[in-house]
Amino acid sequence: MTAHRRRTKRHPRHSFFFKLSAFTDDPDPKIVRHKVKVIPAEKPVKVQLTAEHVRASIKAKGLANTAMCPMAFCLRGNAKAFPHPIDHGMVDFNYASAFVISKSAANGLPRECHSYWHSQGWIAKMNDSLRGQRRLLRHIEQSGPITIELKPPHLYAYKPPKTTGDKRKRKGDRHGITGKFGNRRYAFLVAGGITVPAPTANA
Repeated sequence: MTAHRRRTKRHPRHSFFFKLSAFTDDPDPKIVRHKVKVIPAEKPVKVQLTAEHVRASIKAKGLANTAMCPMAFCLRGNAKAFPHPIDHGMVDFNYASAFVISKSAANGLPRECHSYWHSQGWIAKMNDSLRGQRRLLRHIEQSGPITIELKPPHLYAYKPPKTTGDKRKRKGDRHGITGKFGNRRYAFLVAGGITVPAPTANA
């Protein structure tokens, strides 16, 4: 009788993209896709998005950039608020999720990341909209810092929107924008500078 091979649970993977600009003089360096093991976060994290984070993103040209947007600068600047390290400050902040690199391999490439969910997608959409970074900066200067609450995936309850009319299958969001993660943020930017209003309350 042969022993059955024990199945091990495989962790999901999230793709990070890197430019090989440090290894070549090519003005248009190659972009490499690197998949990283995803570990669901276990504890919620609250951080404050400040005007300094927005200014740093504007200087870094963080429009529609998941690693250089104000929220990514915010997470890096509040690394001590996380129960795990933020290795090399690498963050991927999307409209409903955030992936934080927590461990890298010996060659410097990321090895593990922790995943979070959030409901502050309006901040990223304002950042990616027409003149959105300046509007976001003005909103924070007038109303104060914005609290960003990152939740473990199992604590985030997604409520699908109510459908009306003929209930036909919808694709994308109300603006017809499709895609996932960074591709969705870039598609939002290309869509033509959609205006995103800030909420009345400082969420």
